[in-house]
Amino acid sequence: PFTRLRLWWIGILLNISGEVGNLLAYGYAPAAIVAPVGSVGVVVNQVIAVFFLRAPLRKRDMLGLVGVVGGVVLIILGVPESDVELTVHVMLTSNIFLNPRAYWYLLGLFALIVVFMRVVEPRYAHKHIFVWLIMCSVISSWTVIAARGFSSLLTQIPSDCAAESCEHGLVHPPCATTIAHWFFWVLLACIAVTAIWSALYLNKAMQVYGNTQTVPVYYCTFNVASILGGAVVYNEFADITVAKGLMVGFGILLACRGLGLITSDRQAAEEFQSIDDVDDKVDAIRVQGRKLRHSLSFGGSFVQASIDHDAAVDPERLSERILSAHYPTSYEAARERMPAGRLVEMSLR
Repeated sequence: PFTRLRLWWIGILLNISGEVGNLLAYGYAPAAIVAPVGSVGVVVNQVIAVFFLRAPLRKRDMLGLVGVVGGVVLIILGVPESDVELTVHVMLTSNIFLNPRAYWYLLGLFALIVVFMRVVEPRYAHKHIFVWLIMCSVISSWTVIAARGFSSLLTQIPSDCAAESCEHGLVHPPCATTIAHWFFWVLLACIAVTAIWSALYLNKAMQVYGNTQTVPVYYCTFNVASILGGAVVYNEFADITVAKGLMVGFGILLACRGLGLITSDRQAAEEFQSIDDVDDKVDAIRVQGRKLRHSLSFGGSFVQASIDHDAAVDPERLSERILSAHYPTSYEAARERMPAGRLVEMSLR
C-alpha cells in the first residue's frame, strides 16, 4: 500500500508543515492578506507538475499564473497595515468580538447556514454548484476568524509564559493570557469544528461537480468570505482608501480569473489523453462538440460539422491529428479543416 512509501510520508509531512505555517501566518498579518496568498500554492503546484511530473504547460496556464500572482500582489498592496496586537484583552472588548458589528455579523452567518441547510441545500444543491461552496466558504470564514485570534495568541506564548505580565493594572501569572485562558481553547475548538464541517461540504461539491469546476469557484467564494470576515470582525479595513479598496477588489477578480484559466478543461484533457482507442477518442470529441454546439450556438455548429466530417471521411488519419483537433472552438478552426461548401451545408442542418 502507498502508506509504506517513504515519498508518500514525506509529502504528507510537508503538507502538514505548510498548513501549520499557514495557520501561524494569521498571527502576523491580516486575514485579508493571508487568505488570498494561499493561492500561491496553485502556482507552486503548477511548476512542480510541469518540471517533475512532466505535465503539459498550456498558454492559458501561463496567463493564469500571471493572473494569480498579479492578483495577490494587488491585494497585499491594497490591504491597510495594522500594528494592533491581538491579545485576549483586546479581542474581548468592544473593539473586536464584543462589538455589535462583530457578533451580529457572526450570528448572521450562522442564520445563513441554517437557512441553507434547511431550505436551499435540499432543493438546489445538486443543480447549482454555488450552494455547497457558499456554505463551505461561510463556515471556512469562521475558521479564518478564529485562526486570526488563535495564531496571535500562539505567537505570544513565549513572552507570556516567560514571566508575569501586567494588563490594565492587574498582574497576571505566566501563561494566564494565552494557553491558561479559556478563550484560547474556544478559538482552537472553533478552528477544529469549522474546518471539518466545511470540508464535508467541499467534498460533496467535488463529488458532484468535479475538481475542475469546484476549485476555482471555491477559491473565489472563500476569499470573498474570508476577506469580508476579517474586515468586519477585526475591522481590518478601517483605514482603507477608495483607491486601495479598488486594488483589493480588482486583485480578487484577477486572481480568480487566473485560477479559472489554470483549471479550465484540464480534467477533460487528461481524461481524453488517457483513452487509447481511436474510435473512443472520436466519440469523446463528438460528445464535447455537441456540448459546444449547445453552448456556443452558431460557432458550435461549425465545430460539430468539422468533427463529423473528420470522423466519417478520414478516420485513419484522425489518430494523427486528434490532439490538434481537440475541442476546436471557432469558425476558423472548422473552416481550415473542411471544404467550404461542405461546411456551409452541414452547419445549416
